[in-house]
Amino acid sequence: MTQTNRLWIVLGTDYPDNLEKRMAARAAHFAYWESQKDADGKAIMQMGGPVTDEAGERMIGSMFLLRLPTLAQAQALLAEDPYVTQGVFETYEIRPWKWLVGTPETI
Repeated sequence: MTQTNRLWIVLGTDYPDNLEKRMAARAAHFAYWESQKDADGKAIMQMGGPVTDEAGERMIGSMFLLRLPTLAQAQALLAEDPYVTQGVFETYEIRPWKWLVGTPETI
């Protein structure tokens, strides 16, 4: 039985003054999410990018959108994200999300 995909917002907050560690893990973080595909070969991460300070000058975290059937699957993938395993994120949360405005047909 195929499970229906849901959307999950991930908000990760970096440890303070952690830019050097973030930049060291960045290529591995990108490669990790590029390699994560569903059974149909579609990307699990739909979009994402850094969260910045109020001035927009310093990266202080990340926000991304995942497409997966369950919270448990999202948690398992996040646990292996290089930003988690290499100590970039101090905290992260995963929340279910319903896209209502500007819904793309590709998701």
